[in-house]
Amino acid sequence: MNPLVSIVIPAYNHEQYVETAVLSALTQTYKHIEILLLNDGSTDSTGAVCEDLAMQHRSIRYLSHSNMGAHSTINKGIQEASGQFIAVLNSDDAYYPDKIERCVTLADKNNALQLISGNVKFVDANGVCHVNGVCMDWQTRGHAFFDLSGLLPLSVLNENFVTTTSNMFFTKALWKNVGGFQPLRYCHDLDFLMAAYRSGAYLYDKDTFHIMYRVHGTNTIKEDLAKVRVEIAAVIAASLVADNMHLLRAFDVENANHFLLFLKNKKLSNLIILLMVYYLSAGSREAYYQKIYSDEIKTICGSLLE
Repeated sequence: MNPLVSIVIPAYNHEQYVETAVLSALTQTYKHIEILLLNDGSTDSTGAVCEDLAMQHRSIRYLSHSNMGAHSTINKGIQEASGQFIAVLNSDDAYYPDKIERCVTLADKNNALQLISGNVKFVDANGVCHVNGVCMDWQTRGHAFFDLSGLLPLSVLNENFVTTTSNMFFTKALWKNVGGFQPLRYCHDLDFLMAAYRSGAYLYDKDTFHIMYRVHGTNTIKEDLAKVRVEIAAVIAASLVADNMHLLRAFDVENANHFLLFLKNKKLSNLIILLMVYYLSAGSREAYYQKIYSDEIKTICGSLLE
């Protein structure tokens, strides 16, 4: 098996990191790749760095456009991609050298697999690995819930230890089937995972590191914690409405207790229930997410987060 893998790199204002990200893609042990490097309207020198890299390496296809946001940029890159498989790499992260080879090998062993993710190493702005702190505590909690429940979709909703789109390797067919990445600023990765888990076979390669996730002062997730919580609640609500027992596998006492623990951990039950009702009236998943920050919904969500 020697499928073409398209690595989609959305780049935005990461002049100090983007070269490291691109080089981690170029130096993969698996060589049948194409790289689509997309500058999403950066206002620093990210575009110039990307252009220079594309001139040096023929396997890079460089695209530039005005700022559209991460989800639109990723979707555009995937639309342009020729590969059977897609791997996303954010411009401040980096791959382990054998990530793509590992994923292709796993997919070759199980032809039904449509989505693969692995373990994440957290590094700081200088590339130094975290050994403790908030990120490590969060990852530990997430893995502990997964070890307890064995329910991957519910565990990722509980604490998204997949962490980022950089950790996703999936078929282009899956991306088409789930409708691509939705218009969310903070949780388009989580929503895509939930839709993918409902739609195809998946694997979490827990014991193997796939990526290095860079923690720095301008991580998007740090912008507005209230909006992040609203988007998390929105994804949970959509997942529950569309679930068809994918979250629990079976409705029994043990799994019900895992679900109740999940609700207790999130502390968003009232907002989730309200957004479930809103989802049912929205008509479609895309319409639901497009309206999640309407003035009316913001007012309602804000009062429930106080």
